[in-house]
Amino acid sequence: MSDKININTLINNILDEYKTIYDDYNKYKKLYLAKLNEEENSNSSANNSFKKEDCTDSQNTYQSEQQTKFQSTSEQPLKYNITNLMDKRESSSETASQTASQTAGQTANQTANQTANQTASQTASQNASQTAGKNNNENSSDSEINIIEYKIKFLKLLYKKIAVRTHPDKTTNKLYNYYFKLCKFYYENDILIGLISVSSKINIKIEFGNKKMTSIIFTEIAQFKNYILTMKGSHIYQWGLTL
Repeated sequence: MSDKININTLINNILDEYKTIYDDYNKYKKLYLAKLNEEENSNSSANNSFKKEDCTDSQNTYQSEQQTKFQSTSEQPLKYNITNLMDKRESSSETASQTASQTAGQTANQTANQTANQTASQTASQNASQTAGKNNNENSSDSEINIIEYKIKFLKLLYKKIAVRTHPDKTTNKLYNYYFKLCKFYYENDILIGLISVSSKINIKIEFGNKKMTSIIFTEIAQFKNYILTMKGSHIYQWGLTL
């Protein structure tokens, strides 16, 4: 019973806080836009705090000039006799053939070793990663699908229960009719904690012992906390606090 009360209290508190911040944000936004229009119409100065911010920032470009120096080397002509020329040709051909054969042999050995090592390591890593990734993906995807399916079913179930008591065709109670509009909004936007909040106001009992239910509730609470922080940190909201 205490868990139920605590969860209902958390849900109602976060939704009330969100509504308060949201209403304040919209109020400040209207005032801010009105002030902008007023300042623009009166040809405010460029340093006015209410001027619209320029979307494009001015960028300073710095160009550095690099000079490339080319040094020209003058080669003196070499004089070869026939003997020296033949010796050089023979030695160069021998050197070239030896170098080519050594390079080819080394390249072939290195390529074979590298290919074998890479193939073995890639095969082992791919098998391991595929096995682990497959297991993780299957587990996570199954868990996510189960939670989503559970949420959809519970949304429909709770919406029907609330509608039976609050729909204008079922009652003329204005407060209950308002709850129906609220319930419809939450249902169309997949906000489970909103339906839970409405349920608590019209005495519809909900069991919170299910782990999937608890996970969905606290995930949505965290999302609304982020929405609140985003609005509070906005320029418009901070400006409104100075009024």
